[in-house]
Amino acid sequence: MPAKNKKKPAIVLGKGLTALNAVQALGRQNVPVYLVGSHKDDIAYHSRYATKVDQVNTDDATEVVTALRSVSEELEQKPVLLCCSDHFLEVISANRDAIQDCCELVLPSPEAVSTVLDKSLFGDFCAKHDLPSPKSWKLESEDSLEDCLGTVQFPVAVKPAFAHKRKAENFRHKGRYAAMIRAENADELRQIYAELRAGGANLVVQE
Repeated sequence: MPAKNKKKPAIVLGKGLTALNAVQALGRQNVPVYLVGSHKDDIAYHSRYATKVDQVNTDDATEVVTALRSVSEELEQKPVLLCCSDHFLEVISANRDAIQDCCELVLPSPEAVSTVLDKSLFGDFCAKHDLPSPKSWKLESEDSLEDCLGTVQFPVAVKPAFAHKRKAENFRHKGRYAAMIRAENADELRQIYAELRAGGANLVVQE
């Protein structure tokens, strides 16, 4: 009879390449892995190393927490929880009190998580602590756009303040969702600003 696997199990919360890499790395070390938040059209779902937990609405924080607790209750050991996307990090940070008793979880403060997830806050943090980072401007109004144009050096990258919310905030350019849009000059930046702000997107410009 094969020896019982004594390694602490892990729950990987994610669906993309980061989740796939985590699942593979753990699985190759014979760590029992449970994948939550992935569906059949996601790349992480197809790893042979993970037990999949289906039918989880990842946009519903309550449903994600319920799924995590359900998996944990079936295990002999308290599992380690790994968040593999900005979206899931935000969900887990906001619901940490409901999860800590069922999962091993190491997180910084809610304020630190918010700073990491928001490009504008992270840019301010880097500037305050003299950390190297691209010069950044948050475009919240026409005035902030003009302030940016007075000092910025082109070309620049226009990005959603929250990368994981670009679909919810309709960060689209030329009919497609985008992670970044390049502006070569002031006229292009004004045009991009008008297009994206009309759709409700929160924008950050970086050199």
